[in-house]
Amino acid sequence: MQSPIRMQVEFVAEADKLKVSYTVENGSSEPVMVLDRMWDKKAKAFNPDWAYVEIRNGRALVKRVMEAKPLKMVVEHPPTPYGRELKPGERLQDNFALSLPLTAFGAYDFFVKPNATLEEVELNEIGFMLAWTTPPKEPLPPSMKKVERNGEVLQPFTYYVLENEQRYVTSEPRKIRLAGRAKNPGPK
Repeated sequence: MQSPIRMQVEFVAEADKLKVSYTVENGSSEPVMVLDRMWDKKAKAFNPDWAYVEIRNGRALVKRVMEAKPLKMVVEHPPTPYGRELKPGERLQDNFALSLPLTAFGAYDFFVKPNATLEEVELNEIGFMLAWTTPPKEPLPPSMKKVERNGEVLQPFTYYVLENEQRYVTSEPRKIRLAGRAKNPGPK
């Protein structure tokens, strides 16, 4: 089944950073929520450059998604992105930058790969994955009341609401030559 959400992505490598720009279009007849905002608890602000990075076999996948919590891990407040509403036929644009060398980073790496070491790798392909979902059903619990930040109206979600509801749109892989750092799991 083809996604009703279409996306165009551009990657530009500079000396010390990778710039990622994307445009998302809602081709459906219903509004959707683009899940591309993440609250940084330490900074007490939204992180404009938030993304997870998966690196395998010379390929990188930059992701703005909610990562699944490991089954045996207990987390009171798993990292969960906020959504921006995108009405039918509308587009939204965004961009962010990641430091180079591009370094693998996942929400639960500290738990899944506690002894991981970084290994220098050469990347020859890159892609981008973005999560989206349908607007939550009313009435909303207090923890999911909309907030306004920097002129944007954002919809918070709980992990358990998004767990089976987020969908993905992924760009076609692009050829690129970048230095990367993959996580080697290390001894078990």
